[in-house]
Parts: sequence; structure tokens; C-alpha cells
Amino acid sequence: MLTSLLKWSKAWFKLSESERKIRKLEKEKLQAELAALKAQMNPHFLFNSLNNIYSLALDRDEKTPEIVLGLSNCLRYMLYECQEEKVPLKNAIAYLKEFIQLQQLRLEHPENIKFKTTGIIDKQKIAPLLFTPILENGFKHGIKGDTQNAYLNIHIHVDRNQLTLQAENNRGQSIDIEPESFGGLGLKNVNQQLHLLYPDKHHLEIQEEEHRFSIQLKLLLS
Repeated sequence: MLTSLLKWSKAWFKLSESERKIRKLEKEKLQAELAALKAQMNPHFLFNSLNNIYSLALDRDEKTPEIVLGLSNCLRYMLYECQEEKVPLKNAIAYLKEFIQLQQLRLEHPENIKFKTTGIIDKQKIAPLLFTPILENGFKHGIKGDTQNAYLNIHIHVDRNQLTLQAENNRGQSIDIEPESFGGLGLKNVNQQLHLLYPDKHHLEIQEEEHRFSIQLKLLLS
């Protein structure tokens, strides 16, 4: 009886420790998601978009209604659809397209921003706002830092449940960008979310060169 009691006590402690670890992981996951959401709901993105729309409206540009609708779609996606742990991949990609279109408004050469998707996107799901910091990193450190030679190329390829994202941008220099801030807080949030939400199901590779910054992410989707 004593032996059985000791075994039961040991099993109970193991179960209690496992539950404690699970609660800790859940708390860390929630904190990472909140941090990522705060990073995406960047006031500068909203203010810049509204200022650009205001300029278009003053010029009576015929694209104004389309751009307003794009901003509305972005905000709706961030505020409502992203409450779920996973969202349809096709919705996440549609958001990225709207996001890029809004960013292109403030660029001298919007044609230097290239975004394409290949493969069949059907019923796959993905964690919301996972890719946005990668795009923001490219816009901030490449486009903002160098308006003449700036470029940003994004390619998302889907093969069944295997997703590969490749992003490449120039490394521009700007007085309001810290020299060592490439791949900063936004990409750290991405890396943290990947470890929490896709353990053993992702591979993230970042390459930094003197004039070039590239990211490759391979992800096994649900």
C-alpha cells in the first residue's frame, strides 16, 4: 500500500508539473500574440494611410474610393478576423495585398514592390498577422531608407500544406533607422509565434548582407 501511495504521489506531481508547464506556455503564447497584434496595429500605418487618402481626395483621384475600401478591409481583418487562433490562408493573403497597396501610395516607385503567390490555396489555415512584420521590416529598412534604389520582392508558394515565403529587400540607410535594427522587434515576434504555434513545423532563415536583406520561411500548415 505504501509503495502504491508513493507511485500515486509521484504520478500526481508529474501531472501537476505538466499542467504548470502547459499554463506557462499558454500564457507565453497569449503574450506573444498580444505583442504581435500591437505591432501590427501600428498607429503610423493608419495615420499614413489616412494622410495618403486625404491627398488623393484633394486631387479628386478616381482611386480614392478603392483605397478607402482597402483600408476598411485591413482594419476589419485586424480587428475581427484575427481573434481566431487560425484564419483561412486565402484571407491572410488578401490582407497582405491590401496592406501592400496602401503602402505603395507613399512610394516614388510603387512598381518596385512585387508580390506574387503560386500554388493552390484552398482550405489551409494559418496564424493571423504572421507575415505582416516581415513586410513591415522590408518597407521600413529598405523602402524608407532608400527611395531611389528601393525594392521589395515577396513570393509565397503553397504546395498542399507546405508554405514557403521568400522576401528580399535592399538595405537602405535613413537617419531615423538604427544601423543595427534590421530584423528587430517585429521579426522577433514572428520567431516567437513560430516556436509557440508551429513547434517542429517551421524553418526560418534570415540573411543579412551589406546592401541586401532576405528571409525564407518554410511552414507546415494545418
